[in-house]
Amino acid sequence: MKTYLKTKLIVYQTLILLPLIVLFSFAKKSGITGVTNSNAKSCGECHAPSPSNNIVFSINSDADLNNIPPNTRIKFTLTSSYPSAKVSGTNIAVKNAINGTQNVGTLSPEMNSGLKLKNSELTHSSPNNCLNGEFTYNFYWTSPQNEGTYYLQAAVLMGNGNGKEDANDVWNWIQPVQLTVKNQPSTVNDNTSINSQKKFLYFEPSSDKFTINIPFDKIVELNSIQIFDLQGKEISSMNHKSQEIINTEFSSIQEILPSGVYLITYNFLKEKYIEIFLLNK
Repeated sequence: MKTYLKTKLIVYQTLILLPLIVLFSFAKKSGITGVTNSNAKSCGECHAPSPSNNIVFSINSDADLNNIPPNTRIKFTLTSSYPSAKVSGTNIAVKNAINGTQNVGTLSPEMNSGLKLKNSELTHSSPNNCLNGEFTYNFYWTSPQNEGTYYLQAAVLMGNGNGKEDANDVWNWIQPVQLTVKNQPSTVNDNTSINSQKKFLYFEPSSDKFTINIPFDKIVELNSIQIFDLQGKEISSMNHKSQEIINTEFSSIQEILPSGVYLITYNFLKEKYIEIFLLNK
């Protein structure tokens, strides 16, 4: 009888713990956060016990990382390569210091990037299939309002694809990338374009509205457009989109703005331009 009761107890314990074991395992396959600091817990708890220097990393951005304006969205591309890797996973964060405790700014995944936002950090939604031992993550970071020096950190796993976590899955941290956010000096142009040919801002009499026309070679350098009143209060901000989408949004803004004088600021990668426009309804 005692043996029966003991066996019954073990069965009950197993039934209770099994969902937790499955949930814990699934959670890791669907991404975890908090492992970007090299002085904290790591992928080594479930995969290879030590980081591997054989993983090759490359990281690129579309901005000067030593001179980032506040509230600016930057695109990053992180590529990891390991010859025998079948799948990849990652955890990406921007910290207030190397191995810092505070996440800074706003991270966001590119569509179909294999990433998701969790706990203000990015992680994989499920193991991503590598191509020839390589996988690329595309994501964005919007800088904070405050000036400062911050650090992009990431831990990347390159797995063997056998469907379980084991010591043959290699991983490593990337070298932290320094991000310097600085307020940019205002450069007020003389109502001409960068090439001194045309204004950015045009009034279209047929529609009684203003439209924006930025030269093709500069639209790729545009981070955002902001609209202010004469007291310096920000009324609206438009992130870099196509010129058509910007004008559609700009048209809607003019519908709701009362008559008055406004400032429109064009924030490019390395410079800022300001124009004045008058709404007279």
